[in-house]
Amino acid sequence: MTFESVVAVALVGLFAGSINSVVGSGGLITFPLLVSIGLPPVTANITNNLGVLPGILAATFSYRNRLRGEWAILGPQLVLAGLGGMFGGVLLVVFPGEVFEALVPFLMIFATSLILVGPAIRRILWKSTPTHLTEKVIPLSASTFLSCIYGGYFGAGQGVLLLSYLTVLLKGSLHRANAYKNALVTISNATAAMIFVWLGPVAWGAVAVLAVSSAVGGALGGRYGQLIPEKVYRAVMVLIGVIATTAFLVR
Repeated sequence: MTFESVVAVALVGLFAGSINSVVGSGGLITFPLLVSIGLPPVTANITNNLGVLPGILAATFSYRNRLRGEWAILGPQLVLAGLGGMFGGVLLVVFPGEVFEALVPFLMIFATSLILVGPAIRRILWKSTPTHLTEKVIPLSASTFLSCIYGGYFGAGQGVLLLSYLTVLLKGSLHRANAYKNALVTISNATAAMIFVWLGPVAWGAVAVLAVSSAVGGALGGRYGQLIPEKVYRAVMVLIGVIATTAFLVR
């Protein structure tokens, strides 16, 4: 990479790491940049996955206090996230991505719409739920597995997709859902990364730059993102979703 490319990747990685920790979709910034500096799309996608992983891990660590006492619910979801990420990574390496990539704008439209109507759906859902049931485990598990297949295959926008269903299927605040999102993305990206390191083409120079900058951004975003009011948080999520959908449609 040229010096200018290194600087650009570092700055964008810093911003993407902070965005990933709060609402996700930082890959919508880093992936096009990696393509623009000359990496083939599949290599850029794999490099992006590996490079932003330390940032997601840093964000998960920042939210660790919100995950205490959650392991009875979160533990099985992490297993499913790992399986989904591994399966998605295999699909990326083995099969061409044109068909799946063509579906991405429609997935983003669905995710962004679900963010908007999520509070109303959640009120209806929990009103009809017996009080002894604490979470919607079956739809939560199915959604985790499918969304992490998507994340392993093409991770840009995965955070918005995860948050869209977590805010509906989990009780509690949006920050609780975001803590789950960070943990699930960490595991799904890590298992996909194992496939990529073994089988996929990787631009290790770009990975190194992204890893450092996204880790710093993830730590900052994970620390200060928890101070954002929920209404503002949801508005930012919708804005990111709209931008993401528009970017995919333009492509």
